[in-house]
Amino acid sequence: MNQSLATASDWFIATEFLCDSGPTTAATDEERGKFYQDLSKAVKQVPKGDMLLVMGDFNAKVCRREPSAMSSAVGLYGLGETDEASEQLEDFCLEHQLALANTMFKQHPRRLYTLTSPEDNTRNQTDYI
Repeated sequence: MNQSLATASDWFIATEFLCDSGPTTAATDEERGKFYQDLSKAVKQVPKGDMLLVMGDFNAKVCRREPSAMSSAVGLYGLGETDEASEQLEDFCLEHQLALANTMFKQHPRRLYTLTSPEDNTRNQTDYI
């Protein structure tokens, strides 16, 4: 966990960066639960006035949403089909009032995927900020 200061109009904004990699799809429910418990502890340690950025490879697939299905954590512009890991990621974001920023903005399709299969026939978005 790193802390840095950024300036904006002569104000100092304390920024906390939490970077991690989530458990793979082969992980047990216990392992995934422990990952999110540990991440929650780290998030709770960040002072309320600080800007918090959580980023990493969460090994979760957050799909494209219809406007009626959009939540405060997930926008309209995900990629692929939702999996169990994405539900845990969304629950984590909702619990801590965070949003998956790269699902909030419309991008060209080639800019959506962050992982390509070795055969280049499957493309997924698993890295989130």
